Amino acid sequence: MKGKAIVTADRGYESYNNFAHIERKGWNYVIRVKDLDSNGILSGLRLPVSGEFDINVHLTLTKKQTKEVKAHPGIYKFVPSTSTFDFLDLQDN
Repeated sequence: MKGKAIVTADRGYESYNNFAHIERKGWNYVIRVKDLDSNGILSGLRLPVSGEFDINVHLTLTKKQTKEVKAHPGIYKFVPSTSTFDFLDLQDN
């Protein structure tokens, strides 16, 4: 697709794989996600528990579980091999 695009999606489409591909294309997006108390993407982020908020989230996705990754959960997000994530090359560092 050429030109500007805005992707809108409902719950169930939130995945780091989708976010990575959309961002690589330079598209804007609004994707509704599961509640903070669920087992979805938001449960691993440090977000306000009440009220409305609009924030940017910057994470470095990794397939490695190093001490550095574990020590900085606000910077790194581990993507397990069981998750669909074709954006990262498994052979590349």
